[in-house]
Formats: sequence, structure tokens, C-alpha cells
Amino acid sequence: MVKIAQTAFSGAYSMYTGEGALINGANMERFIRCQNVERFRRLLDRVTEESDRQMIINLLADELQKQKDAGDPR
Repeated sequence: MVKIAQTAFSGAYSMYTGEGALINGANMERFIRCQNVERFRRLLDRVTEESDRQMIINLLADELQKQKDAGDPR
């Protein structure tokens, strides 16, 4: 289970994972990029309409480029 909470004063978001880990700031952005890549890859396995596939491929390429630019580990 993942819970996202907004702090009262700063407006910053923190995410608590089911394992009790706290993810915030740059770590959260890395987590979101990783989740987006996984989601787009799963969608490609299911989507058959060519125009939809092309859109997902473009989104996946953009997200992979974001990971590369941010220096995310693979």
C-alpha cells in the first residue's frame, strides 16, 4: 500500500510505502518516472489499435528520456 500525504506547512508531498519507507522530493520523482515506464510497457502489451500504440510508444520514449536526463539508475 502506498499513501501520499501533503505536509501542512511546506506543501511538499511525501509518500509512505507499505514497507515503512519514506519517499520525497527527487526520490519521489524517480519513483514516478519508473512507475510511468512500467505502466506504458504494460499498456503496449494490451493495446492493439495502431494509433494508440504510437501514442504510448511516444509517451514511453519521453519518459525514458526523462530518466536518462535525470541520471536515474536502470
